[in-house]
Amino acid sequence: MPYRLYFAAIACLLMFRLPGASAQSGLYAATAFPRLNTPPAAISWINEEGSPLLDTLYRYLLQADSLGLPPEDYNVSYVQTLCDGRQQLPDQNDTAFANQELTCIATQYFHDVAYGRPGLSPVDFNGLHYTPEPPLPVSAQLADAVAEGRFGQFMTRMEPGNSLYRALKKSLQHYRDMITDTLRAPLAARIHAIQAAMDQVRWASRYLAGQPVIIVNLPSADLQFYRNDSLLLYTRVIPGKPATPTHTLCSTITSAELYPYWSVPHRIAVKELLPEQRRNPRFLENNQFQVLDARDRIVNPRHIAWQQLGPGHFPYRLRQSTGCDNAMGIIKFSFNSPYDIYLHDTPSKTLFMFERRFYSHGCIRVEEAMALARILLADKPEVAKSLLSNECLKHQAPETIMLNQPVYIMVLYNTAWPDAFGKVHFYQDIYNLQHFNI
Repeated sequence: MPYRLYFAAIACLLMFRLPGASAQSGLYAATAFPRLNTPPAAISWINEEGSPLLDTLYRYLLQADSLGLPPEDYNVSYVQTLCDGRQQLPDQNDTAFANQELTCIATQYFHDVAYGRPGLSPVDFNGLHYTPEPPLPVSAQLADAVAEGRFGQFMTRMEPGNSLYRALKKSLQHYRDMITDTLRAPLAARIHAIQAAMDQVRWASRYLAGQPVIIVNLPSADLQFYRNDSLLLYTRVIPGKPATPTHTLCSTITSAELYPYWSVPHRIAVKELLPEQRRNPRFLENNQFQVLDARDRIVNPRHIAWQQLGPGHFPYRLRQSTGCDNAMGIIKFSFNSPYDIYLHDTPSKTLFMFERRFYSHGCIRVEEAMALARILLADKPEVAKSLLSNECLKHQAPETIMLNQPVYIMVLYNTAWPDAFGKVHFYQDIYNLQHFNI
């Protein structure tokens, strides 16, 4: 391999040449492409017959802004110099060098269009070990499209088509059209929030393509349940308060439990319930809490010296009995995570009326929990029939129901997010994670 082609392959992995630099100059724009572990086979963007493919690529790159992607990440100015002839290619090695660089640019660009920018993982816990990587690498899809004369339709194939993405893209264009000198700063914050949300939707795009998936967005405090891009349920939720925030995650809902116990997390037991019991020796009994020892035997709370217990010494587990006043409500939905949290019903329905409704200890309370249950358990007719009423029945024992088909859940954090009608709203950065000041 001529040294300049070898250098081009290395440059493809590390950085791009600055506009106007020669192949020999070694001047490159610092734009890293960490997903390109090996340089893709070069496509002939420029050859003796001209550069019609390059012109199409340049037109695609000019759409970066409208797609919520930063044009500077793809060295658009360098591509422009090749299109208009300002970047000279004196010999075949220079042409081969340019073709290798252009292939790297195109590969990374279409990867980001379809699956989000490299290194993005918007969740604290990825229980699915999910990555948005396609079954066929983008470089191979790109090469096939060029070879088969389909490059003119390649953007349509790669860009996400789900309703969340379309709503965000439309909103992005709306705010870009509104920009003036006086509105530039406040609108820029909203544009950044939309761009961040578009990247998260791209990241989730493979699971939005067909499988049933529940998406909880924390700042908007809502839940959307999709199947084949059809919205099955939209409902309000109550996430964690700022002191006990709900973690972002992706996981799988595997079961529902009717009339569940509430097993009180240790931190809540010692920080909140223990002080209440010290002040009022009948607090636990009055609120239907059971005390269990290390062997899960129920202990009479009147036989415990509560004043001698504390965070460093609390050898008990607290559990709230099933019933209409149970903090879990009538039903909870379980999924794997290290945070001991659930989606669940609640007896405190009035809190859903508040626009700013962040009151939980980290679990996610669902306003229409029974409607969600009827969808998840629709293939269990007898169970679904028993869920037609939202009324709480007394003296019910817990009943765990396994889902025949587990359902993906993604808990995300976006301060710009579409509602059930596709209108994008902007929300307070309640956990102070995005700093967009919208």
